[in-house]
Amino acid sequence: EERKAAEEKSRLRHSSKFKYDFFFIYSSKDALMVRLVKDHMEAAGYSCWAESFDSDITKPLKSSHYAIYFHSENSLKSRFVKAELAQANEAGKKIKLVHLDDSPLDYGTLSLIGNTKGVKLLRRKDMQNLLESLLDPNFKYGKA
Repeated sequence: EERKAAEEKSRLRHSSKFKYDFFFIYSSKDALMVRLVKDHMEAAGYSCWAESFDSDITKPLKSSHYAIYFHSENSLKSRFVKAELAQANEAGKKIKLVHLDDSPLDYGTLSLIGNTKGVKLLRRKDMQNLLESLLDPNFKYGKA
């Protein structure tokens, strides 16, 4: 597992096309949990873009290898999240799915992310499993 994560990290680092490894798509109401994920990933050496919804996301999105969608009841209600998912889809980004609660995925979201497989992050203790899954190059997320 550690070897796979190290290989993926090396592959991401050697891809000069991307400034960021991960672009985060989330509701601002979930910012605390997303910040925790960002801090853990950056401590592991990955670069992440997770700014507020009022920022221009075009350049950071295009400059990111993957997009991570943090799904929650809050994100389902956010028009900004849907717009960011649509933009990631149009940019051809692979979208990794993280469930922050047990809310179901709606058809519109499913059509944008193209997959239902994801990782649950319902409690802080789920963090290690989340990081291992996000960084595992064999985990199949589907292409947006």
